[in-house]
Formats: sequence, structure tokens, C-alpha cells
Amino acid sequence: GFGVPPAQATTAQLINLTGGVVLVSLLMALTLIDLDHLWLPEPLCRAGVVSGWITVTWMAASSTPFAADRLLAHLLAACAGLLVLEGISNLAERALGQPALGLGDAKLAAMGGAWLGPLGLAASMMLAVLGGAVIGSLARLSGRLGPREPFPFGPFIAAGIWLVWLKGAPWWWQLWLAVMGQTS
Repeated sequence: GFGVPPAQATTAQLINLTGGVVLVSLLMALTLIDLDHLWLPEPLCRAGVVSGWITVTWMAASSTPFAADRLLAHLLAACAGLLVLEGISNLAERALGQPALGLGDAKLAAMGGAWLGPLGLAASMMLAVLGGAVIGSLARLSGRLGPREPFPFGPFIAAGIWLVWLKGAPWWWQLWLAVMGQTS
């Protein structure tokens, strides 16, 4: 990259590649399990949070100067993802009289926060909600999804996390602003 010695650029690329392989492996397993069983296993989500922090720590340690603020941001994003989705789940269950989100979705959001930080988590959740709303509405309109029938949301969270990992949160926010007719 510009102004980065070749050895550092290679280290950053290695970290991104290694992290990406770990991330996509976990997201793929979680997606397939949720599609088959409407369940996101806590041990896999926990492994995702830990591997996200390890990757972010590795990235922070390889930067000059050490990016301690990045570690804190990702820690707070993981906590926020968990707490916000658990809160939404509880509110929705009270309002609807039945579970609307599983607690596995909250744990998957925590994983997203660990990997992506606050802006990345927000972008990935925006993509998840948008994707889930479109597919859920189409499934409902076509009759493939009945009223109050459970619908796995984990695959949409996983897709959002992966898309933000690939392009970065700023890219998605710029796209959102362009779609909304805003200029930067």
C-alpha cells in the first residue's frame, strides 16, 4: 500500500487472508446449521467472537503505532451486538407473544461486532435486515412462509458480516448514501 513498507503490506495481507478463511468457515457452518435446524450453536458463535478478537489484535499489533483504540472499539461492538439483539428479541417476544429472534442471532451479532467494529456491525445488520425483509416478504407473498412460521435470520446476519468484511463498512455507507440521494 501507499507509504507502507512491503513487509508490512505482506503481513496485513496475510492477516486478512487468514482471518477471512476463518470467518467464512464459521459463517458458512452457522448458516447451514441455522437453515437446517433454526439454531445457531453458542460454541461456534463464541469461537467466532474469540477468533475475531485474535484477528483484530493481530492487525492492531502489526500496525505502527499499536492500535489499542481499535481493540476497544471491537470489544464494545461485540458487547453492543449481543445486548441490542437480546433486547430486541425480548421486546419482540413480549409484543408478539412468541419468540421473534433467537438468542443465537444475538451471539452471531456479537461475533460480527468482534470482527467488524461498530460501523461494520451497523452496516452488516442493515444488510441483514434489508435482506431478511426482502426474502421474508417474497416467501410470505409466495406462500412458502406461513403466518408466524419460524424463519432463520442467522444466514442474513452472516451474509451481512461477510459482505462488510469483503468491502469494508465505509463502502457500504457510501453506497447507502448514494441510494438515498445523498452526496458526500
